[in-house]
Amino acid sequence: MGPPAQPSSPRSPQASSQVSREALVGSRWNLALAMDGGWVVVNSLTMRAAKVDAELAAALTGGAPVPADAALAPLQRLGLVATAEDDERRGVAALTARGWAQPVLDLFALGPVSTLGRPAARQAAQIIDSITRAQEAHAIATVKLRLCGATGSLARRNAEVLTLVRAACRARGLQLISLLMADELQDALACAAPDASAGSAGGERANEAMFDAFFFRWRLAGPERDAAALDAVRGLISRGKLVALQLAVRDLAALRAQQDWLRALATDRALMRSPNVAWDVGLEDAARPFFVASVCHRDPASVDALAEARELLTALGVPLRPALAPFQFHQGCPLLLPQAHILLPSGQRLLCNDDVGSGDAGFAPRQASEARCAQQLEAACARCAALPFCLSRCPKHPAPTPGDAECERVKTRARSELVRLVACGQLPAEPLEPLEPRRSAS
Repeated sequence: MGPPAQPSSPRSPQASSQVSREALVGSRWNLALAMDGGWVVVNSLTMRAAKVDAELAAALTGGAPVPADAALAPLQRLGLVATAEDDERRGVAALTARGWAQPVLDLFALGPVSTLGRPAARQAAQIIDSITRAQEAHAIATVKLRLCGATGSLARRNAEVLTLVRAACRARGLQLISLLMADELQDALACAAPDASAGSAGGERANEAMFDAFFFRWRLAGPERDAAALDAVRGLISRGKLVALQLAVRDLAALRAQQDWLRALATDRALMRSPNVAWDVGLEDAARPFFVASVCHRDPASVDALAEARELLTALGVPLRPALAPFQFHQGCPLLLPQAHILLPSGQRLLCNDDVGSGDAGFAPRQASEARCAQQLEAACARCAALPFCLSRCPKHPAPTPGDAECERVKTRARSELVRLVACGQLPAEPLEPLEPRRSAS
């Protein structure tokens, strides 16, 4: 079976205007993927997919009217077909509706270094001041508070900060979602203890200070060392907590050395398939704090290394969440939420994780992202089905020039990630009935 016919060049507005306004056409955001001897078509705006035959795959990606004998209702429901006018309108609306438009205040408060010695009450006051000002501006409905440090004095400090902030949010009628970030999987042992979050305080205070969600960076050490920590993670999950686990990879050789254990661990449904667990992968970077290294991978070689690690872990059965998602940035990037900022121990606020390590607070990521989006929507990339993924890149990347090596790299990476998501079941492809066998007569 040969590949479906693809347009030789990006479709222009003039080409789409030749189709009747009422005729249903394949969405220009469709991508056809050859998989398992058949075809899967994915819409990069709706992130919905369908298994189709070769003829329908060609029709859905070629810009021609959809055959009358196609199953139109499911195709419309999945966003794979629409009128040319609706497809244009929905695409522009989706691409210009940025991911940080929701009314959430994200405060990423980093623990102080010992030389500063700022009291927890002062840090909490800084956070509460930000919340108060955002509420007065009618800009928030939910507060997401991320605190770093899961053990020792930082854990006790974070418990005190959380207790003060939670009381302030409750008094203001705001929902608070709290996340404790830990640099080591072993910190789960302390987090799972009933009174760990409250330090030396009693049970009532412990319940008050307990976090809603936890992030653990897991440097694979092997079953003997990591088994107890994983049991602690299971305990957090059983108590209804949300847990994000990031496998920190030094290189593929180190990952392959643990692959037999990971393959066996992947069969643990409670740990791997719980809706309360999110799995991810990151690269080790000794030059950056872990919360920055977890998010910022702007070097092409790093991105390629991450893609290889994702493919290997997916093959082992680890259900990694998507690396790319339309209109969003890498999980953990402040651009995911509107008034997100990072509060440093000095009280300085930053909008970009990368600035935490560099000390440069002059970058304006939202303005850069908006400008790049406008630039690409006015260029030839406006007709590219991979544009939603391209716009999800770090805004410190300039817009690629259509057809150059970086442009092709983005397209290839987006397509590879879609194949991975379909193959591992995170992006289910709905089977559709093949077209009636009229092709032999044509």
